[in-house]
Amino acid sequence: MFLYQKLGFNLKVLNEANFNELEDAFANESPLIAVYDTETDGLDNLHSKPFLIGVGLKNSLFVFEPTVPLVHRFLEASKSANYLLAHNAKFDYHMLLNMGCTIPDDCPLGDTLAMARITEYADSEDGISLESLGKRYVDEESKFASSIIKKLKNEINKRRLIEAKTALKKLLPKNIKLSDVVEGSKKKVYGVNTELDPWINKFDTLFEEATYKSVYQEYPELMISYLADDLVVTLLYAKKAFPVLACVDPDFKVWNQENELLRVVADIERNGMAVSVDYLLESRKKVLQYRELVYNQLWEKTGIVFTAGQHQVIKNYFLEKFGISMDSSDKASLEQLSLSLNGEGKEIASMILELRTLDKWLSTYIEGMLNRVSLDDDFIPRIYPEINNSGAVTGRVSSDMQQQPSEPLLTKDGDELFHPRRVFVADEGSNIFYFDFSQMELRLQAYYTLLVSDGDENLCRAFMPFKFTSYLTGETFDFQKHDPNSDEWVDENGNLWKPVDLHNITTLKAFPHLTVDHPDFKHYRRLGKVGNFLKNYGGGLQAIKDKLHVDDEIANAINRGYYEAFPKILDYQRWVESQLSKYGYVENIFGRRYYLRSSNLFYRAYNYLIQGGCADLMKQKEIRVYNFLKEHKLKTKVLLPVHDELQLSIPFDEHWIVPKIKEIMDDNKDYIASVPMICDIEMTSSTWADKKDYEIESL
Repeated sequence: MFLYQKLGFNLKVLNEANFNELEDAFANESPLIAVYDTETDGLDNLHSKPFLIGVGLKNSLFVFEPTVPLVHRFLEASKSANYLLAHNAKFDYHMLLNMGCTIPDDCPLGDTLAMARITEYADSEDGISLESLGKRYVDEESKFASSIIKKLKNEINKRRLIEAKTALKKLLPKNIKLSDVVEGSKKKVYGVNTELDPWINKFDTLFEEATYKSVYQEYPELMISYLADDLVVTLLYAKKAFPVLACVDPDFKVWNQENELLRVVADIERNGMAVSVDYLLESRKKVLQYRELVYNQLWEKTGIVFTAGQHQVIKNYFLEKFGISMDSSDKASLEQLSLSLNGEGKEIASMILELRTLDKWLSTYIEGMLNRVSLDDDFIPRIYPEINNSGAVTGRVSSDMQQQPSEPLLTKDGDELFHPRRVFVADEGSNIFYFDFSQMELRLQAYYTLLVSDGDENLCRAFMPFKFTSYLTGETFDFQKHDPNSDEWVDENGNLWKPVDLHNITTLKAFPHLTVDHPDFKHYRRLGKVGNFLKNYGGGLQAIKDKLHVDDEIANAINRGYYEAFPKILDYQRWVESQLSKYGYVENIFGRRYYLRSSNLFYRAYNYLIQGGCADLMKQKEIRVYNFLKEHKLKTKVLLPVHDELQLSIPFDEHWIVPKIKEIMDDNKDYIASVPMICDIEMTSSTWADKKDYEIESL
């Protein structure tokens, strides 16, 4: 029995003739909550389309095959609800856009995915997928139909594959293997031609991969019931979660911002980023040639032919050749070998690691990017990002495009093979601008030391002349009143203010035998810098040891040095634990709360407040910038949010907005009253890798 049947919901399948029943239900019930869901022929934000739409309110469920007129009627009717909810509402927003239906601005969209992120415990190990929420809050077997649908889809796919192979086999010449064609189709790389391409194209024509639409075409009643159950889970979950949301987010400030962000981020995803396919293809060729060279050298030295992924062969080789028994040949084990061995053993371990790096970059950053390329309406190659607003407990935005390495892939001799950021290019007639908050999280950490104590001197003095006085007026520096960059601020010894180097201080405290002129200082400063970030993220001794591959003595020195450099951070951490013990939650600068049950995990909240506060501030900036562009009807497009940075493509004739965008980014005193939170600007006319500092005065 399906869940909607078990719980007594009424299900109605609609068409144009009886669609007024849905409109009448909205008009008569004026529900606080209505939910909707789309069943689609794929998961592509830009190209997939819905074949079914379901709507749920109170005890009534409606399902219909969408047409543009019916969708517009549904959206118009939904305005009588306080909220029109969907789980992962951004995806459904895309699906309606793909069929030519724009959701009106006055349609009250809400996302139960964001609701779950806000209301779940921060130390919960449970997921926030609809299936997971349904099992916990609605019915243990609420998604039993999911496995049935997936099984049927796989069966259809298997049948289609057999049929396509059978048909193709009759056409293939004797010198071409069917298995090579099928495998070639799986491994096809955009823009890379092979001799098998005509047969691969034929196979792709014969074989259409099954989707949920395929299941619907063969089992329509089953798919309708499956959709109905999703509606029930979303509706009943939302009804239970709303009272909790009202407690943890009393004015709905956080949730309303997440809902407003839906349209903003969907539009960003649809803008896409222009890319150079030629550069990707040239880089692929270079990496493949270099990889072949390294493999030939490896095989010559070892006397055996093997790949970097053959772990057992690698373990056997080191045992037989060097008498080293390896439990694993993973990256960490090989790195340890390359550090402990000398001569040939060290060289071979390093070569295997290099080959694995080459393989990863080739599959992820070159071929992976090539297979994501789409041509826009103007036939410009673009890659379209996917942005997740609710993936992290902190509220931090994540994206599949944000982890583009800032450093290139090099040969052993230091020659550049490939730079991931050279892939992304400026559109013709535009420059790409990067509005990047300077040391955003460290500035917020400094602000918290001011909130809970009298401020950490070293940390605050990295960003402003904290507790300095003006030699002109005798006034003590006040961020709300004074310019930190005027050359009038002196300390108690009469020294003019200059920003403190935070990583230098930690290093010197941790290793007091060093000076900045010491030949080893650069090495130890790197340890101190990484240690600073690990500690800011709530890491302990083990995290320092694991990340830096150092012994107990060095790890203890860095840990001690951190707290000696910034003693008031310890006050902040104690305050966080005290708040959690007293109230069960801590609240970031925007009002997002993090509830933790286990005192053993209270340390996580040190970073939740910092990272989450910065995340919510950045989300606010995305919305404000988007609204500014929309209000002025500009051609400028937001390309991507990357943690503490917004990337915008700005046409030449709209460069006048650069200082306006900076004003929006720098306007933070309502949330961070006593530490400057400022935005730096970089710009490129070519590629992301070539961005340079940009001064507004140059306009």
